[in-house]
Amino acid sequence: MTNRGKAIAWSLSFLAILSTLGACKKSDYSYPKTKWTDGQIVTVGGKTYDFAAIYKLAENTKDSKKATFDAASKALAEIVTPVTDSIKANVDRKISTQETTWRSNASSNNTSYKEEMEKTLDSEGVLTEDELREKYISDAQVEQNQKDYAKVVTVKDGEGETEGNYEYYISEQDTKDFVNEKAPYHVSHILIKVDASGASGTGIWSGEISSSDADQITDVVKSLSSSESFGDVALQMSEDTSSATRYGELASDDSVAMTKDTSYVNEFKLGLYAYDTFINPKTKGFTRTSGESTVTIKNDLRVPSADSTDGGITTSPVSSKIAQTEIAKGNVYGIPLSVCYLMRAIDDIEKDAKGNPVKTPTTQTNASAALYPRNVYFNNYFNQHGVSFIYDDSADFDQEFVDSINSAYGLNLTVAKLSEWLKDTSSNKELKAQLKKQYEYVKQQFDLYDPSKFSEVPSISEHLIALGTTAAQNDGTKFVRSNEDFVSVGSGKNYKILCADSNDPNHPIIVTRAGSGSGDSGYQGIHFIVVNHDRFGNVPSEKNQYAEKDTDYRYWRLNKPDTETGATPNTADYSANPSFVNFVKADINAVASANEYTTRSGSVSKALSNWDSANADYKRYEANKATFKARFSRDFDSVLGDSFASVVNNYISTNEKATKVSEEKSLDDSWESYVNSTLIYQDMQPSRVIPTVVAALFQNGDLNTAEDILNGND
Repeated sequence: MTNRGKAIAWSLSFLAILSTLGACKKSDYSYPKTKWTDGQIVTVGGKTYDFAAIYKLAENTKDSKKATFDAASKALAEIVTPVTDSIKANVDRKISTQETTWRSNASSNNTSYKEEMEKTLDSEGVLTEDELREKYISDAQVEQNQKDYAKVVTVKDGEGETEGNYEYYISEQDTKDFVNEKAPYHVSHILIKVDASGASGTGIWSGEISSSDADQITDVVKSLSSSESFGDVALQMSEDTSSATRYGELASDDSVAMTKDTSYVNEFKLGLYAYDTFINPKTKGFTRTSGESTVTIKNDLRVPSADSTDGGITTSPVSSKIAQTEIAKGNVYGIPLSVCYLMRAIDDIEKDAKGNPVKTPTTQTNASAALYPRNVYFNNYFNQHGVSFIYDDSADFDQEFVDSINSAYGLNLTVAKLSEWLKDTSSNKELKAQLKKQYEYVKQQFDLYDPSKFSEVPSISEHLIALGTTAAQNDGTKFVRSNEDFVSVGSGKNYKILCADSNDPNHPIIVTRAGSGSGDSGYQGIHFIVVNHDRFGNVPSEKNQYAEKDTDYRYWRLNKPDTETGATPNTADYSANPSFVNFVKADINAVASANEYTTRSGSVSKALSNWDSANADYKRYEANKATFKARFSRDFDSVLGDSFASVVNNYISTNEKATKVSEEKSLDDSWESYVNSTLIYQDMQPSRVIPTVVAALFQNGDLNTAEDILNGND
């Protein structure tokens, strides 16, 4: 067939489609007039095509497929959207306004009314004013169709106590798709921006923080381990000012959750993913059904894996490496609560206890800042780019403190003799006074903290590890390292973990160190993170129905609470029927309450309208096809015909796949970066981090006995 022949065949076929649609009830839809002039021009939906345009549409190119989809989508939207009296009235007003503009412009430009009208007709791609009116009607139908699609729907569900009307944006299925495709995490955090910027180079093992940074660490942990709520601490102390005003919630007016394509720093986002995949007992065994397939948490989060049977991504460049990471082995880093308190007591120590500069053994120059006690402890416990948890070591602190003195000074003190030794001022008066101050400060904090904020958390409490360098011992001539890179904390003790809520192990506070080399430098620092809710079962209550069946998508319903009790969808009782909307307790003032819930409900709507924006037109097209079939008992594809339907459906499928591939590649690249950097941290930190025993030696002003440890590290 010649190019001219193909063009004619295409345009005639399209006219045949319109004729076929004409068999439908005219009262149900309106479609613009279609004309064929001298065999050269066809006008469809107010848009005029000449042979060149039709030829382009008929060719097998991306542009031709897009144009074909656009034409079919527009036609379908008009068919299923009636021309209401309101649409006609609005178009009449628009035409009247346009006529007034033509008269005014003719007078201003010294032209004729006809000339001004033809300028508009030409710009709109129509030939007459009647066609312009039809085009405006067509445009109004498409606009109305978009509004009809993007609206709140109500679904009746449940029985007895849980019976109610659930409100969703667009559809219940779209919300389900959002949850399954994006794995949304509703998270809150507190950020401390530390001066140490290292996520590469020597900063991996030798970060240097200021005394105010050390104070902030203590102050945040003190508050979190008191009766204060996580949200109140975030409001007062977080240096992420945008989330602080929302009590730590990482949400905005149109972004209510961390999803797989959210660009958070790797240590934050992928740290949470790794924790839920390998550690969290509530989530690591998660599966769901998708058609005839079983989807695991590794599938959903695209976790690299060398095992093709566990759902992980075996084609990832780091699929064979991730098993070497400590978290994949089931281990997490432990931070003693006593160390968090100690950071303030040692915050400004930059000389020995007598006020003299500390000299390095070999060069006899002033010791570098890396040897300041605050930095020694920071690098041992807080400069971990993996997943860490703060544990309650109050019962062990006295022995730990005595052990540190014995290790540093070659003594054989016991806890019973500690007080007597600290009071003995016959020797090392200044040093003992300094150590006594530190000891008493930590003990005072233990007297003030709230033990109920700490809970035994399965898979965490028994799997805490720390850098092996903290176990360095003096063999009489020098300090020697542990043979292990990382050692178990507490010799098998199940320590209690700091949680966001009293006596609630469902929300342990995750701590991670993010460096400027791994994402948005504005989030460089130490993050204290709590997962309020995630797709994989991290629910606020064992009684919650989400844990028993796959209804987790209900967390993203739009219902605004109007009652304080009960388990119906509009309850304000978060523990009974949690949602993003009722996550916060509303203000006592009724108006403020309504406004707060309305704002949060609106935020969910905006987020759901944006979650798959690249495919929004295709989803609306499919919804319109369903409406068409329900109304006319006929598939729209059969109206288009095999040829056009194939072009349209292939175009949709190709673009949806391309979007998915792009998103998956981005996540795979992040996993590769995260795993590789995690292994670098693991390889470099144990051999490079200065042991905590050096903090005690520094205060005594004598680093000679630590020379073997310090070689190559200062």
